[in-house]
Amino acid sequence: MHGDDIEIVAVARGRPTEGGGYLWRGELRLWDNEILMGWYAARDGAVRSKGTLCFSLHQHGINATGRWVGLSYDGPIVTGWATLARSEDDVLAIMNQLRETPKEASTP
Repeated sequence: MHGDDIEIVAVARGRPTEGGGYLWRGELRLWDNEILMGWYAARDGAVRSKGTLCFSLHQHGINATGRWVGLSYDGPIVTGWATLARSEDDVLAIMNQLRETPKEASTP
């Protein structure tokens, strides 16, 4: 972290390469101590995956939850939950809660 700018790097693929997994890097910026916004892009050669990230920080800074939206390796725009936390166990617990939460209606 440098001031309000944060560099993020995936150190492992989320799934095997054959299943579309890839390594990536990105940058986030902290706004008003409550939201992180930024981007990510594949580090693997010919992988097209790239997109945006938006996180809301917990009021005590212990974790952040949000969404990623981007171009998938095979073309369509895709989205999903995202979370940042201090440990892998915390991330998994938060992700499970997010998956169980009913989806809200989107508004234009």
